Order: sequence, then structure tokens, then C-alpha cells
Amino acid sequence: MMLASKIKNNGFTAFLVLLTLVIGFLSYQNASDYSKLKTVFELKKGGLTNIFKDPKEASYKKSEYSLKLKR
Repeated sequence: MMLASKIKNNGFTAFLVLLTLVIGFLSYQNASDYSKLKTVFELKKGGLTNIFKDPKEASYKKSEYSLKLKR
């Protein structure tokens, strides 16, 4: 009787440790993806602000960027 209870406790502890490791890994992966997306967003944001610096070239650059987005 005591052996079955000890096995259940060890199994439950192992499950909790495994669950904690999986959640930690997924959290790390999410943070990594977020930092990559933030970097790309900042690059694209910089490219879009360059469109509006010279109004004469704005329509040309807008078309250029829209063609890139369609690909």
C-alpha cells in the first residue's frame, strides 16, 4: 500500500517537472520570436517613414513597396 502511494507521488512530481520544463521552453521560444518580430518591424517602420520624406517620390515608393508585399 505504501509503495503504490510513493509511486503515485513520484509520478506526479515527474509530471510537474516535465510540465514546467515544457512551459519554460515554449516561453523562451516565444520571447525569441517576439524579439525577431520586433527587429523586423522596426526595420519596416524605418522603410515606411522614408516614403514620406520626399512627397514627389512618395507615390513611386508606395508602388514599389506594394509590389514587394504582393510577392
